[in-house]
Amino acid sequence: MPNIELNTFYPWLQEDDIISQSWGIVESENLDWNRTGYGITLWPKPTKQVLTSTNIIRGIYNRSVSWVITNLFMYWDWWVVYRWDSVDNTPFYTLPSTDDIHNVIFSPSSKYYMAIQTATDTYSIGRINSDFTTWVNESVQTSLTSPSVPPMYQDGTFTYIWIWSKIYRYDTWDVETIFSLFKQYIVWITVHGTQFYVYSDNGNLSLWDGVSNSISANLDLGVNIRRVEQRAWIDYVTSESWDIYIMSGYQLVPISDSRQSRRLEDNSQYISKLNFNTWDEDNRTIAIGKKDTYFIANDTQPWIYKYWKLIEWLADAFYKITTEDNTNTDVDYIYWLFYIEWLNTLYYSYKQGSIYWVDKLELDNLTTAQSWYFVTQIFRWPPNLINKITGVKATTSYTSWSNYIKIYKRIDNWSWVLIRNINDATDTIKRHKITTNNGSWNLSDEFVDIQFKIEIYNDNQDNIPPLFHGIKLTYSINKN
Repeated sequence: MPNIELNTFYPWLQEDDIISQSWGIVESENLDWNRTGYGITLWPKPTKQVLTSTNIIRGIYNRSVSWVITNLFMYWDWWVVYRWDSVDNTPFYTLPSTDDIHNVIFSPSSKYYMAIQTATDTYSIGRINSDFTTWVNESVQTSLTSPSVPPMYQDGTFTYIWIWSKIYRYDTWDVETIFSLFKQYIVWITVHGTQFYVYSDNGNLSLWDGVSNSISANLDLGVNIRRVEQRAWIDYVTSESWDIYIMSGYQLVPISDSRQSRRLEDNSQYISKLNFNTWDEDNRTIAIGKKDTYFIANDTQPWIYKYWKLIEWLADAFYKITTEDNTNTDVDYIYWLFYIEWLNTLYYSYKQGSIYWVDKLELDNLTTAQSWYFVTQIFRWPPNLINKITGVKATTSYTSWSNYIKIYKRIDNWSWVLIRNINDATDTIKRHKITTNNGSWNLSDEFVDIQFKIEIYNDNQDNIPPLFHGIKLTYSINKN
């Protein structure tokens, strides 16, 4: 009797449809395989960092190499600054006027350069001291027209700020050099060795040394660029069509392809998958972790994706890790990601309802989110034949008392039907055999194609969440 089994989860999000014996996941939320390497379980629970009321936090910045958390970071937006240990709704510093702070970078002279938009929509660059209390030079540059977020780069000697097609370079005394070498709107700069990679919105990559008035090369990437983040010698690039690429050397390699699907958890409408839309220009949408990369996707619903691999010789894969705040409520929009390696913590700013927050995911924290699910790929083998279910087997652990795992089936793209609520009296590992006409469950359905959904629930959100180890479907070929 033929069967198919899913117990290897590291490839994670895959194509919707398969017609072979390989089986995977098409959608998941709040679930992780890396926590144990032994079964799927829930992601860490988000916890609150600060509530900022009506202030959208568009930046989280490391101002020091000091490992003193209260002196490490600032939040900012509009004309206010929140320190890392700020009390809710209490900015650490308020600028002298209602100026919007669009970006900030910490300079070698222990001062902040700030890109500012005034109430009259004029743009300037100012420099303020490290405590955000006194302007060193409020008008470093005032004759600017600007996009909403002038990106910045700090190389240890100079501060680079690029606005439209010009790059402004400042030394520690605010001496300005303007480079008007580029013909396109610059969206980001990364540096590889001594080579500056200057990305433009039309897909042009200019190679520049950062000091001269000439460009060594222009490359056409063939993709319009929106966001870039660098890790070692690799640039992660988000395109205008919201796909993700890796730039290594001079080659742009795609690693995701956004698409629409009606075979995810909700099959009543087309849902975007791997669509890294960010809506708003005013954010940093990529964060680099230890060996992981995190992406914001503000599409039909805001998400944070993780791109990682379980062990070195396996391929990287995408995981949807959270869409919730610290109260288990779905957020409306995510603005910014920031990762602290020595704390192994990912911070994100977001809007939920009419208020704004910064939350954190402490990635070493073993307490988990409360619930979520994954959906298997569509299985139809042999293709174009009618099969009949003869049984389902699933292996789980830590499903006692108020914890549970639910298994659903979906036949030929109809509705989900619950076939087992696994809620054991002990936390031991256990195999659950769900056979034809087992109690109130009728599994003897015929199918052309079939999917399963697994829900995991950890009532106390503690460090012993349920683990799902695998599922096996046995079936017979019923009609040719």
